[in-house]
Amino acid sequence: METYHVPIPSIENILVLKYLRSNGLLTRWETVDKDTGTVLDTERPTYYELIEKVNGKCMWDEDRVFEWHEQNYNERGQPVGTVKRKFFSVHAYGRMLHQINIFNNRKVPGKNILQQLNGITNKYNETAFNESNYDGNVAVQKPYIKKHIETLDMMFRNMVNLTFILYEKIQEGDDILMKDKKLEPDDARSAIKRVQVILSSMLWKYPTLIIHIPIEKAS
Repeated sequence: METYHVPIPSIENILVLKYLRSNGLLTRWETVDKDTGTVLDTERPTYYELIEKVNGKCMWDEDRVFEWHEQNYNERGQPVGTVKRKFFSVHAYGRMLHQINIFNNRKVPGKNILQQLNGITNKYNETAFNESNYDGNVAVQKPYIKKHIETLDMMFRNMVNLTFILYEKIQEGDDILMKDKKLEPDDARSAIKRVQVILSSMLWKYPTLIIHIPIEKAS
């Protein structure tokens, strides 16, 4: 059976990994509660921190190496096989994302997908592409650009699912929350269109991401 995934540029040299490990320079992807499986903490940067500048410098100007688990998927986007332990540099992953550009009508590359994602706002200049996280029974809106980095497969899948949720809410006339305001349907439609451009650019660069589109919803 053929499997798919978008690989993150990883550090493979055994001597380099030995040096990093012996000097405490490897950081876990996240800390998970062994009993509940709940993520307790992560030191991964957010997408926003990869483009945010402080005093003229990128917030993540100093590089870090993270451990992550490489996962393969089948043609339906379901995980298969065992995960492989890998290590990647934040700067290498940041470059990978920065190289996925949105092309204009003249086929000239413009802003990268992180810059585009950060620019999805409503008429009040507030982020219009948010994910709901729950604090007890209360839904808290978190801008997607403020999420901690994921693998490219998971980033694409989650963004696809979120656009379907927004579209379904528009169709059903449900309120779309945005902090303490409601996201107007026109703003939601605009957000969906802009995210679709980002997803198309990701697909153009990495065609295997198509396995994460739920065909039954897209048809």
